[in-house]
Amino acid sequence: MSSLNGRKRARATSTEPEDVKPSLPVFERHASLWYDDGNVIVIAEDLGFRIHRGVLSRESTGLAAALAEPPGEPDIDDCRVLRMSDSAKDVDTVLEALYGLKGGFSQSRQVPVATVSAYVRLGVKYDIPRIREEGASLIRACYPNSFQAFAVLVDDDLDLRAIAWSVEQECEIALLILQHEELLRDALPLALYGCAIQLPSVLTEKMAGLSHVPASSLWDLLARIHVGRHELLQSRRDFTFSFLSQKPATSLNCAKPVACSAVLTDMARNHFRQFPEEYDNIADALEDADNTIQEHSAKACKSCVQYWRDTHQAGRRKVWDTLADHFDLGEDKPDEGAPGEPAGP
Repeated sequence: MSSLNGRKRARATSTEPEDVKPSLPVFERHASLWYDDGNVIVIAEDLGFRIHRGVLSRESTGLAAALAEPPGEPDIDDCRVLRMSDSAKDVDTVLEALYGLKGGFSQSRQVPVATVSAYVRLGVKYDIPRIREEGASLIRACYPNSFQAFAVLVDDDLDLRAIAWSVEQECEIALLILQHEELLRDALPLALYGCAIQLPSVLTEKMAGLSHVPASSLWDLLARIHVGRHELLQSRRDFTFSFLSQKPATSLNCAKPVACSAVLTDMARNHFRQFPEEYDNIADALEDADNTIQEHSAKACKSCVQYWRDTHQAGRRKVWDTLADHFDLGEDKPDEGAPGEPAGP
């Protein structure tokens, strides 16, 4: 939140006798969003914003309707007062975006999850399309519904993601989507997946720290994650890494049957050794193991290496195509891509 000026009681416009004047609200003026030519004072908690009715009415049908209602309290300095029940931080975030402060909608920097959440929640609540869609686009950029976009995303540095990443972020975004499924349902499977592949003990610890979220919402999310994690573990075995146990284990054109079988056995053993006692990421059924296969390719024939890669990538695509089913989301599934698109990245 921006730095604030000192508290100041403004003059009220009133025709009431001096001895029955209503008490005026005491609030702090926002350091930037206080315009001398503003004709509306928005108050959220103890923070005031003197802004323009035309901007609010143009951007938001919800706020336009609120301003069209009879005033609920006296004017301040000839300005209509609009009191909002939202947090001062959320209102600050949205108004600064509407007025283009602090860079406005900038895709060149990472956006905190709290900002994205404010965009979606207030954008939906007050019908502010520009704000609502900005929040939705940021979420879709990090939780795409096409396999090709996902493959590019996982190859990027976390510092390049549109939303700053953390385990808490995975939980908060998933909860936010669950609360606004109509707007963001296409991002829900991957958001739930991002939670399900976290270490359970870490996930529950981070969820417990979300004190502003109702317990019922946390339990709902945890139940979905638990079901999905079990399904993902099976899919990791049956599809993503099926090449480690499938029959035949080697290519039909294998040039080194003994050597290739030994390489495959070694990969299978290393695959299970990589998990610590708590099985961190064991549900990561979309993991790309191409580099692992490449590391073992020197002792195997080219035909088998390609066979393993093809089987692995087809398995990842199978998991992607059924990701919504893993979390019992019905018919809404991630895009399978246009006809003719390759199965792998």
